[in-house]
Amino acid sequence: MKIVRLIALAVMATALSGCAAALVGGLFYNSAKTYEQKQKFTADYNQQNLEREKAGLKPLDWCSQTYKFDKGWAAEAPGCAERILRYEKGDTAALQV
Repeated sequence: MKIVRLIALAVMATALSGCAAALVGGLFYNSAKTYEQKQKFTADYNQQNLEREKAGLKPLDWCSQTYKFDKGWAAEAPGCAERILRYEKGDTAALQV
């Protein structure tokens, strides 16, 4: 009986250590991918605003554009969290969505 428990424990420990490594690797990959997506979004946003400036148009609002892209990231931006809360409570003028 003790041998069966010992074998089961060894199998579980091996399986769980593999899962933990895969989970941690997946988290790092997800973070890197998210970082790259944010970098591309920021570059695209800046390019669009440059083109709008050349055409004599007002720049796009950072909080509004970021909110469309990733609500969580937008809430981290300085000055955006309060505007997002107002928008989500029904103030449609808080963001240009």
